Amino acid sequence: MPTSDADDSPVRPTSLDDILVPHDTRKESVAAAGHAFRIAQMFDSTVHGLYAVESSSVLDGPASDDAEHSHEEIDSIVRQELERQGDAALTQMADRAESRGVSFVREIRTASTAQAILDYAEENDIDMIVMGKGRRKRDGPSKIGGSLLHVLQWTDIPVLTVSNPVQL
Repeated sequence: MPTSDADDSPVRPTSLDDILVPHDTRKESVAAAGHAFRIAQMFDSTVHGLYAVESSSVLDGPASDDAEHSHEEIDSIVRQELERQGDAALTQMADRAESRGVSFVREIRTASTAQAILDYAEENDIDMIVMGKGRRKRDGPSKIGGSLLHVLQWTDIPVLTVSNPVQL
């Protein structure tokens, strides 16, 4: 049996009971979900789909006296629409998981994407995070988005990045 260099104790196979896939409706997120479902099938894991609704930063600033709606009303409308989009995306993920025989948990949170991922992963003892890497430029590498970079910097949980937009 292989041994660890750190302490010479036997290395045991890692358990992947729970896999987190943040979804933001981009094709990279869909591809990440496909990879997560494949892994979940191999390890009999549960996939957790997470959609984060971020606060509307466009609404910062003073309100106009002649505005038809207040900032709070507009923020509420925007949040409801984003939650509707998140619900639809997670429903599609749940359908894909079910068709593959994979257990699926869904969650919508109001927070920055990176913070929602980190908090959810910690609260739910997530074993792996699978995230889309970003759009590939025509003749260049895929870019790393701010949320992915933040998660990579602040978690000790293994993170699988997926740059292939092909749906598995």
